[in-house]
Amino acid sequence: MIAALRQRRANRGQTLLELVVASVLLAATLAPALRLTRDAMRTGREIETAGVLNSFCISEMERHMALGAADWSTGATSGSFASQGYPSLRYEVVRSDDPADGGIENKLMAIVSTVWEDANGNGDWDAGEPRVVYATKIASMSGYQEGAGG
Repeated sequence: MIAALRQRRANRGQTLLELVVASVLLAATLAPALRLTRDAMRTGREIETAGVLNSFCISEMERHMALGAADWSTGATSGSFASQGYPSLRYEVVRSDDPADGGIENKLMAIVSTVWEDANGNGDWDAGEPRVVYATKIASMSGYQEGAGG
């Protein structure tokens, strides 16, 4: 009897089957958790990118509203935000008083500001690349031009 008790105490470790079952249970619970973490990180990056695109788009639109109001210059401008630490973000702003673009010659200017993440680096917006577009209009007023000049 004493020999049987000693034999049972010696065999108190886990069997290979128990280790395999524990590993499968751990993997089955860990895989979904890692997937959720990955998805949360991707969603967080998308939200951060959308916020940055939104801020830069508004900034460029306001800057070009001031430029257009000051000297009533029309045209298109494009570039990147590399100097602000975002080399993959690009912008294009179009200022036009052409009636076809929604303006009235020498009276009402339409301004369209577009900012996008140029993921492939070709300088153009492509389908699938996130972008933000804002549009506004400004009127030609002598007070704007006098304020900008003096």
